[in-house]
Amino acid sequence: GALDREIQINVDMYKAALAGVDLNDVGQAIGGENVLIPAGQLSVDGMKRSLSVSGEYTDAEQIANTVVGSIQGGKVYLKDIAEIKDTVKEKEEFARLDGKNVITLQIVKRAGENLINTSEKVRGIITEMKQSGEIPPKLDVTVTGDQSVQTRTSFKELINTIVIGFILVLIVLMFFMGVSNAFFVALSVPLSVFVAFMFLPLADTIVGTKITLNFIVLFALLFGLGIIVDDAIVVIENTHR
Repeated sequence: GALDREIQINVDMYKAALAGVDLNDVGQAIGGENVLIPAGQLSVDGMKRSLSVSGEYTDAEQIANTVVGSIQGGKVYLKDIAEIKDTVKEKEEFARLDGKNVITLQIVKRAGENLINTSEKVRGIITEMKQSGEIPPKLDVTVTGDQSVQTRTSFKELINTIVIGFILVLIVLMFFMGVSNAFFVALSVPLSVFVAFMFLPLADTIVGTKITLNFIVLFALLFGLGIIVDDAIVVIENTHR
């Protein structure tokens, strides 16, 4: 939805013919002036850094003062044979929200990064820009399509599933194994999760792969809890017997 800048050079062919200039001369003159010129290398702290001199146009007036030819010993400037307009491209794409034209900015997280943290930081940056005045008061910033909302919901549901499953296991075991035995079985679950979370930050050093807290890891813990409870029941029953 944003506007792209465009410099229009509308050449008057009659004036160009009188000055002995054609479109190729105009193109070559502009191309020869709007360049980035290499200026060699400079040694800084034992490193060689490349230098360049910017000869690129910054405004339409500089383009208008470009020499495109000569006639009877005098210079022919581009503004003598053409009209230069600093304008915008014709819009081919439109972005609308609530019936109004808007500019859409899409922010995509890097692979392997935390979507929820990314969303929080983006919202924090927007708040800071509003408070500092970088965003004008009359400019409304609306966040749409925040994928972290669905991720948060799924994440909370998964955590709730783990907690509810743990409580139900504890209640069922109390009926069949007694309070003390059920307590020891249930105790194995948080202890195992605690040990797992101790080794997660060390996985990068031990395995060589960074393991983050994501859905795959949480599902693995959820499945692992079922195995832990089974093993704990077997051990406690045999110990009791």
